[in-house]
Amino acid sequence: MLTDAIGCKTSASVLLSEPERDDWIMNGNFSSNPATQFIGTRDSVKLLFKTNNQERMSIAADGQFRINKLGGTGSRSLMVDSLGKLIAAPALSWMTNGNFLGGNEFIGSTNSKDLVFKTSGMTRMKIKSNGKISISEFETTANGILYTDYLGEIWKLDFDPSQPALFLDASGNFTALPTGSNAWSLSGQTVYNLHSGNTGIGIANPAYKFHVVHDPGTSSSGGIIVESNNANNANSEIKFKHAGNDQWSIGSNVQHNSTRNFFIYDNSISPVGETRFYIDGDGRIGIGVIPPTTWPSQSAEYRLYVEGGIMTRDVKVTAQNPFPDYVFEGDYDLMTITEYGNYLKKHKHLPGIPTAAEIEEQKGFEVGDMQVKLLEKVEEQALYIVDLQWQLNEIKAQLNIKK
Repeated sequence: MLTDAIGCKTSASVLLSEPERDDWIMNGNFSSNPATQFIGTRDSVKLLFKTNNQERMSIAADGQFRINKLGGTGSRSLMVDSLGKLIAAPALSWMTNGNFLGGNEFIGSTNSKDLVFKTSGMTRMKIKSNGKISISEFETTANGILYTDYLGEIWKLDFDPSQPALFLDASGNFTALPTGSNAWSLSGQTVYNLHSGNTGIGIANPAYKFHVVHDPGTSSSGGIIVESNNANNANSEIKFKHAGNDQWSIGSNVQHNSTRNFFIYDNSISPVGETRFYIDGDGRIGIGVIPPTTWPSQSAEYRLYVEGGIMTRDVKVTAQNPFPDYVFEGDYDLMTITEYGNYLKKHKHLPGIPTAAEIEEQKGFEVGDMQVKLLEKVEEQALYIVDLQWQLNEIKAQLNIKK
């Protein structure tokens, strides 16, 4: 039985249904249509979210999202804490578009943890707590060091030539060079390159295996220095080899004979080699022999020492004074023939000429000095010959008179 608003009653059956809701209920809505039903506004008024009658969050008409609690903190990143709350990231976080630094900021850790760099969720590089840097891509390759070439690209100097080298390509990516590339390699304390081309310093197109070009300008120095800093081994040399066998060396050993020197050494002579050319600290030169230092003392005064003889087209000996023309002067004290004969009989050598024993003791004689002495004897002999001829002429004249 139904009674309407004016008291009329009827017993007819009537079906009543709840109209479609246009609000959101506390325990949630069902069968909502996202095409027509939503939380928001249809005009230019922002959508507010409140708790305790305080505005907490809003979505402006232009779509900008604002969280009141985070306002006034400057440009900050958002993060979710361990309780799932959305909070502002710490003030010293790094922004993707760059930070304004005050001078004390850094990227890193303040504890003993490694600093990890990732891309695509994978670790690419680590700065370990002990300060060492690890590049993940090359952790399984041979140990190496990085260097930059003249283009600014970073390369890896391999310890093992069969392993790849590391360089930074034009796109800024680290890439492994293929085996057989022009990379330098390191084995122990030895750096080497198996590339068959030439190496240039100061030149882009070297003509030889090692080609150095430099402009000393106003300086008198430049070029290449080979230096020994070992107190127990002062030898510095450049060695020439053929098919793995030592041939020649050029260098210096300041400890040899207690003086600095320059030498050319023949390593092919068995068993220990032989010095072929030598210049000591006093400028004396030895060919096939090292110049003596103190013995015999008269031999230590010369500038050139040769073992094995000299073959030459001509030799010029500088003039020595006085030259023997003095023999022809009227006051020259020339021995008589009798005195000359007695001297030869007694001394067994020409007057003024060293004896065989003296030549042996002196280990030879000076060519220039000996030539002067011999010329003196020749000129004396000329005087004797002329005198004998005069005597012979006088005897002939006397014989002709007697006839």
